[in-house]
Amino acid sequence: MRTVQRSQNPGGGARGRREGYARPDPNVKVALFQYPASDKKNVKPRCTVPTTGVNGIGMDAAGTLWVPQPGSGTVANKVLTFLPGCKLQSLALTNTTGQPSDIAFDSTKTAFVVDIVGTPSTSPGLIDVYPAGHTTPTRQLKNSLIFHALGIAIDKRNNVHLAFTDASSVGHVVKFAKGKGTGTLLNLTGLALPIGLEFDGSQNLIVTDLGAGAELIYAPPYSRRPNFNAHQQGCVGRREAEQDKHAAVCQRRDERSG
Repeated sequence: MRTVQRSQNPGGGARGRREGYARPDPNVKVALFQYPASDKKNVKPRCTVPTTGVNGIGMDAAGTLWVPQPGSGTVANKVLTFLPGCKLQSLALTNTTGQPSDIAFDSTKTAFVVDIVGTPSTSPGLIDVYPAGHTTPTRQLKNSLIFHALGIAIDKRNNVHLAFTDASSVGHVVKFAKGKGTGTLLNLTGLALPIGLEFDGSQNLIVTDLGAGAELIYAPPYSRRPNFNAHQQGCVGRREAEQDKHAAVCQRRDERSG
């Protein structure tokens, strides 16, 4: 499950109501849940976003939900946008260079859209770059090792990080400094099939590894083995995980497996 959160009180404070979009059912829909999440199973969402297929989702600073649409159909190869409450907007990003699968924003409101594969579908994946106000990409980020481009995250310094697999199905993470250049591979070990990336408040890199069945956490400068493996260490249930400093990671894993 990939989640993104927003607050209905931008100024913060205890009276603010937090909500989060989640992808509870791959390739079917995106749902909006109110936080804090309940320990109960089968909590009903406040609303759902119908889609033709979902791999990753993103949210901008204004709370708009962005949903890349791969596959076929009238909205295929676009990135759709939804206002709070799952209301479809007319604004959409057009993508003719590949099959969009994930999206992230830097501090300048530039959108970085991951194409899992290019066009034609036998060509390597890449990242399309949409500066604020643009509905078509103005440039692309590529690396010669990329075969399938999978998950994206951007750190507080606007460095773009991409999880991908090479032609031998080996997983990697590449860093595009300031969202430019051909990228530099991070020296990470323990990766199998990294499909998602996030940064926490301490700028730890959280890798969702489908092959390992785990959330792997790498502390700066993101090298060697992970500092925490949520499959091996302490993710035995939400109540226990809440007492762990990696509770959010454990909870995501718990939700996904539930």
